[in-house]
Amino acid sequence: VESGMSTAPQAMAVVPPPVVAPPPATSPPAGTAPAAPCPAEGLLLCESFEQSESGTFPGEPWLPELPGCGTHRVESRGSATASATASEVSHSGSKALGTAAGGYPECMLHAELEDEPELYLRSWVRLGAEPQLREQYLTLLELGPREDKDEPELRIGLRPAGNGLCGTNPGLDVSVSGLQGSGPVADCSGVQLEPERWYCLQAHVVRDGRRLSYELSLDEAPLLQNLSELRLGASWSDDLYFKVGRA
Repeated sequence: VESGMSTAPQAMAVVPPPVVAPPPATSPPAGTAPAAPCPAEGLLLCESFEQSESGTFPGEPWLPELPGCGTHRVESRGSATASATASEVSHSGSKALGTAAGGYPECMLHAELEDEPELYLRSWVRLGAEPQLREQYLTLLELGPREDKDEPELRIGLRPAGNGLCGTNPGLDVSVSGLQGSGPVADCSGVQLEPERWYCLQAHVVRDGRRLSYELSLDEAPLLQNLSELRLGASWSDDLYFKVGRA
């Protein structure tokens, strides 16, 4: 959900195949503990933000917010079918993750995935209306070996015109840094995301030792694919952190 300079994934799942859609959040019976936001067999991580208090940084399974951040907070939102303004709309339920201006990858939501070799990722994302959002490089989903560092990374984001990696083909891309014998590489789709519209962003990432491959889909339509197995350099360790939000 957008709020000022914002993009905010509202529901995210890291799952083995097939990708499982989280069911709608429901209120637990009186006197019982709140249920998991989207329970399903095989999910490593699933978050609808319905269980988090508005105005706060989400708690477990997310790692604590790093010092000097403060750009990501859960926000109460209205339904897309209600009489809410565009800036108040959630994808489903009553809450979403909102992001303010600023913020580096260290300030995204982080979850430790240890050494999972194969991941299916999904996040609902929505850009704000501000044109500045499309004039700078934004990342929406990231995978990397360090919690408090933004290199090396696999990044899924939006590159503006004139950017060095997708200068003549701006839009949604996948970029990977920390490769053997080369600088970062980018796979550029040229697809632009319209403001104030929800998109389903999905990725399939396989890491086999030092080999990495990926596939990217937008609204369930295949968009980018690199199955040539990129070779990861020594800066990649066996640890893996998933990062979601906006940087």
